[in-house]
Amino acid sequence: MEKPWIKFYDLHVPEHLDYPRMGLQQILDDAADHFPAKTAVFFFGGRVNYGTLRIQANRFASALMGMGFRKGDRLGLLLPNMPQTIISAFGALKAGGAAVFFDPLGEEEELERQFNDAGLETLVVLDLVLRRVDKIFSRTKLKQFIITGVKDYLPFPRDFLFSLAAR
Repeated sequence: MEKPWIKFYDLHVPEHLDYPRMGLQQILDDAADHFPAKTAVFFFGGRVNYGTLRIQANRFASALMGMGFRKGDRLGLLLPNMPQTIISAFGALKAGGAAVFFDPLGEEEELERQFNDAGLETLVVLDLVLRRVDKIFSRTKLKQFIITGVKDYLPFPRDFLFSLAAR
């Protein structure tokens, strides 16, 4: 296969890279082993370090398995870019499953079709969009929700101010 873009590479850039054969969850574990106190996630002034991210992903994986999530299952993520998205995705991988991402701004009919096509039984959903999912719930294979909110990872005083603004 011809790769015409290679002629635009700088001289020091190799044409091919060899990557280690490992799961994404192993990359998190390696980062947590080597850099546990380094910041892994920034979120509106809040920070989560690699050590904490691994602990929370492991706890989430255990919780998923306790809910009946098994190897090969798919976990739907109807979340924006936030710490819970990262934790949920790594948790699904650590539990032997796969994370399937969906657009939280997607239309109800489109989400219904996508949920069914993916064979989802479990969905992590942002509390602010739960009403939209509730409308299509009976037409999907979904059996359980895990609900999270933006406020959960906001640092003080933003968490307090978010609660006031939400009211």
